[in-house]
This record gives sequence, C-alpha cells and structure tokens, in this order.
Amino acid sequence: MFLLTAVLWAGPIRAQLPDDSHWFYEYGGPSPEPFTFALAGHHLYMGGLFLNVEGDTQKKNLTRFNLLTEAWERVPGISNAFNGGVWCLHMGDDGFLYVGGNFSQVGGVAASGVARLDLSTGSWQALNDPSPSLVTPGQANGPTNGRVLAVVKSGQDVYVGGEFTGPAGSPVNEKYIRRFRLDTRDWERVGGGLDLDVRALKTAANGDILAGGQFTGRLARFNGTSWNVVGGGVAGTSPGGGIIRAIQTAPDGTIYIAGDFDTVNASGAGVAVRDVAALRPNGTWNALAGGFDAQYIQSNGTTFNSDGVFALALDASGVLYAGGDFDASVGRTVLNLRHVARWDGTGSWKSLGSGVGTTGSQIVNCLAMGLKNDLYAGGVFNIGWGTLGAAAKNFARWMPARDFTGYIPGAADNTTSEISRADAANTRTLLLQTRPGTSYLIESSTDLKTWSTVQGSTLVGNGNLQGFDLPSTAPQRQYRFRATSY
Repeated sequence: MFLLTAVLWAGPIRAQLPDDSHWFYEYGGPSPEPFTFALAGHHLYMGGLFLNVEGDTQKKNLTRFNLLTEAWERVPGISNAFNGGVWCLHMGDDGFLYVGGNFSQVGGVAASGVARLDLSTGSWQALNDPSPSLVTPGQANGPTNGRVLAVVKSGQDVYVGGEFTGPAGSPVNEKYIRRFRLDTRDWERVGGGLDLDVRALKTAANGDILAGGQFTGRLARFNGTSWNVVGGGVAGTSPGGGIIRAIQTAPDGTIYIAGDFDTVNASGAGVAVRDVAALRPNGTWNALAGGFDAQYIQSNGTTFNSDGVFALALDASGVLYAGGDFDASVGRTVLNLRHVARWDGTGSWKSLGSGVGTTGSQIVNCLAMGLKNDLYAGGVFNIGWGTLGAAAKNFARWMPARDFTGYIPGAADNTTSEISRADAANTRTLLLQTRPGTSYLIESSTDLKTWSTVQGSTLVGNGNLQGFDLPSTAPQRQYRFRATSY
C-alpha cells in the first residue's frame, strides 16, 4: 500500500516527444534558484539566490558557465561569504559586467546593490560618488533600502532601477530609478523619476531608455529630459494592476514586453493580451495571438493560476522566446508550452518539445541565447517530460539543430577548430581547456568527415589547459578532442 501511494504522489511519466531530444539538462546547475543571465564572450554569467552550483559553495549567488568547455566556473571575488542575491546582470560595451541585487559588498569592495566586474582583470569596482549631492547621504556606493532589479549601461550613464526607496525622507525622484555618470562619478536623478518599482531597463534604438515595472503606465521612455508613458501603457487585473518584468528590442525598432498584464494601450482603445505583446515602430500593438492562458493545468488535473512571463530572448534571426510560469497559449489552443515558448513570427506560439518543468509551482526566471544560436533557460524546474515529483534541474539548453541523445558535454559540442590548438612552442602538442572529470579521446581526420582515434590518446580533464603530445609518427592532419564520459 505504501509503494502504491508513493507512485501516485510522483505522478505519471510523460510521453517523451520527438523534439525533446533537443533539450539537455545534465550540465548540473544552481541550487536553489537563478534569476538572471548575461552573455560575455564565451561565458554565460548567472546570478540569483543559490547556495551552490554542483555542490560548490564558492559559486554562491554568482557564477559563470563556460560555453566552450561546458563547465561551471567560479567568478573572481565570489565565495561562500557573498552575502546578497543577484537579481540583474548587464554586459556593458566597456568590458565590464554590471551586477545588481541586494548586497552590501562584493569581491571585497563596499557596494550598495550595484557594482561592476572588470572582466580583463577580475577586479570589482563600486559605482562610488565621492561627494554625493543629488542623492540622500549614505548612498554614495549605490541605492539602499531595496533590491536593484535592473541595470543597463548607455554611453557614459549606468541606469539602475528596482524597488529601492533609500532612507526615510528620500526625495520621490531618487526612488526606484537613478543613474551613475561614469565620466564624472556622480549619482544623478533621472528626470522626474518613476513612482513605483522598476523591473526592466533597455536601451531603445534611438538611445532613449525604456523602463518597465509597476509604476504609473508600467512602460515608459526617458528621452534625456523627461519620462513619458509608451504606447498608452499597460494594465492588469492581477494584484498591483499589472507588471512588466522584461523588455527586448528588435533591430527593426519593435519593442517586446512581458510580465503579468491583460491590456496594452490601457489609456487608449485598449488591446486585450495576456502577459506578452509587441509594440511596432508605427506605434501599433501586436497582441501576439493573445499571449498565454491564465491557468496552468498539471497532468494530474491540478490547476494553478499562471504568474505570467518573466524572461524574453531574441535569437540571431529575430525569433522571440518567452519563459515564465505558463503551460498553454490563450484559450489553450497550443499546449505543451510548460514555462517556455517560441513565437513563430506569423501568428502562433510553438512548443519546444515538452518544455521545462512539470508543475505549476515551477518557473523559468531567465533566458539567454548562446554562441550557436542555442537557448539557455534558468529557474526552478525539472525535466519537461518527467514526473511531477522529479528532482529539480534548474538549468537547461535547447538547440533545435542538435540531437542530445547520449550527448557527453565537455568540448564545445565536440567540434574541431574551436576546441584545440597547437602549442606555440611545439606544434606537435595539442592544447585543450578541459572540463573537470570529463574523459577525452584525440581523433584525427584527413577530410573532417571520417575520424579515427589516435593511439594512447585518453585524457582526463582537470579543469585546466591541458596538452597532448602527438606521436612523432602522427601525420599532419586535422585533430579534435571528443568527450567520452563524465
């Protein structure tokens, strides 16, 4: 009787769909929850409220995934003493990674909710105003009394938004949004400010700053002087009257927004749409087939209220991905979405196999595109075709051009030129930045089609740059490392 009860609690195993082979879950990941991604070179930085990554507590709340070795790495200055969560990341055009959250110091530097990491040196810097005049005293290193939830660099300005209010008595126009001038090292007010939480910031095609959140209108544009509601604003019947959590801009000027809302152009004619919409350059709204259904229905029939969309990503060809807490399109016309979906560009949301996660209490918090136009998802979820009670994975990769059946991570999809190179001092030595614990074989080819194993070429990765000396009898040809176990 006990065994039967346990099986019923775990829930039925979902039938695996053909496209599910395009998902890969076995990189390990954070425990418990990531909130944000930023791509910088061949690293995908990940921030959140997690105690460890694959059991390593020195990767607390901020870590990075090496897209070439497919391994997690520690970020300079981060240890298990890092005392605050990371809620937003932005890779600037100046070689700095901008980090926002609710910390008071990072990498040994006093920083209030926001800091930047020099990726060339691994050193941290505070956004420090040595003689603050436009912000309440005590906030020289950034805003206090609330989380930083969004950060974006534009020119010499770093815009910072969130739920911060500052100490008691802080002026209204210093709450929720402000900017730091990198050239003068001053914190400044941004126009007349915004009157409630800022959850998303993005630079528009013309250089204006777009903000989304819970403030009046929910979507606003700063033109360098003042804030103005965009597209008639957004509204909703959810608690707080709607919210925008994510903004993406396309090369043609289209602005995509996502969150928890049911109306756009709220101050005008009003357009019904749930949780995601597109504002075209001509000022008209596209409801994107109505968005996502208000209910999440699990395979056992249990129903949850959907919390909407938390993340957006655009691939190199302009394809839009959405992630969050949903399982179907409006009217349940498209099923199997389960926390992640793709807009086909013509009028329909498409599933990515079985999606990720199996319950309405799971979520995708962040999405990012990789180096191969592949999609990475982070949040709290298990395998999309698994059981209701399955263990969390929290990090997954979707690549429609790749079948991950039997895949072994460790060498940039086991391709050739990008994973190995000759040692400058000895052209008979191949070098590889290895994945810890992964075993490799060196293979050779004359036509890049047929590969054969080089005798005695087994290499066990230790996470460092490792070399393999080719036999003196080995001919000059193409070589690659192939991961064989991990």
